[in-house]
This record gives sequence, C-alpha cells and structure tokens, in this order.
Amino acid sequence: MEKMNEQGFTENTDVDQIQLTYNAVNTGLGSMNRQIENVNNLLKLQLALPLETSLVLTDKFEAIFNQINLESVVGQKFTISNNLDYNLILTQEKLPG
Repeated sequence: MEKMNEQGFTENTDVDQIQLTYNAVNTGLGSMNRQIENVNNLLKLQLALPLETSLVLTDKFEAIFNQINLESVVGQKFTISNNLDYNLILTQEKLPG
C-alpha cells in the first residue's frame, strides 16, 4: 500500500487508515488469544489440574450450546436458597472464626 502511495495511486489518509485498521485487527487477535489462554487456565483451575497440564477439547462449542434449553432456564423462578454461593456464605457465617 505504501508503494502505491509513493506512486500517487492512493492518498496518505488511505494508507494511514489501512495501517490503523491493521493495528486494530492485530490488537484484537492478541486480546482474543489471551482470553483463550485465560479460559483454559480457568478450566484447569476448576478441574483442579496443574496449569502445566495440556488440555484438548474434543467437543465444539456450538454442539454444547445447542444442547442447552435457554427457555427452561430463563423461565425458572429464582430461589436464593437454591444458590450454591449463598449457601456457602451462610455456612461460613456459622463457622467459628
């Protein structure tokens, strides 16, 4: 693109805009890769695996997502006493400390 600009085929602003777009795409790609790494590490943490463990996911996200019936989840009435985190906090309050 810079060569085309040198020959007068494009404007400086066009070259700058393409460079900005390229940089934004590279930044987004780097961010996505870090998010994938963070999700993998969180999964290892939840499975109580060492972070050095290599995970190979065999199911596609779409297949798992399609098995979820969102209507049944959204239609349920929220009951705080069924919430695991709430029950853990209640238990912690009862513990001597």
